[in-house]
Amino acid sequence: MFNRLGDFTYRFRKTIIIFWVIVAFGLGFFAMKLPDILSGSGFETNGEFQKVETIMQEDFGKPKSTMILLFQSKDLSTDDPAFKSFVSNTLYRLRKVDHLVDIQSPYEETDMTKKHIAYSALSFDAGFDGLQSSIKQIRNELRNTDHITVGLT
Repeated sequence: MFNRLGDFTYRFRKTIIIFWVIVAFGLGFFAMKLPDILSGSGFETNGEFQKVETIMQEDFGKPKSTMILLFQSKDLSTDDPAFKSFVSNTLYRLRKVDHLVDIQSPYEETDMTKKHIAYSALSFDAGFDGLQSSIKQIRNELRNTDHITVGLT
């Protein structure tokens, strides 16, 4: 079986090389068009998805963008007062970030904590393309300790 495949590949080697060069150029041509078609997180297009997103934002108050803060500790559980205090202080420092419209605390919502991990959802009234300064502000306010780390996703 592999002998026949090897013979076929050797016999038509130039044709196979030309085929793959054409495929590579064709895919490269389409790849250059992607920035015009996709934006933000890469899943935003002007089709049905965008129409549904607009309805969700206008009629149901869905934020334009959401980011997640992930709090982790190897030593402390999420029920520990030091962990709770760290999360509360971090979220308090973020309240004046540009375009931030809502903060979901892991202690105000259910199922946002588990053992040594908690997360918080940050909602924004701008798309991801307009949040560069907000991201910088958030990163400037995030501080890790010896026992707790926080990351932005």
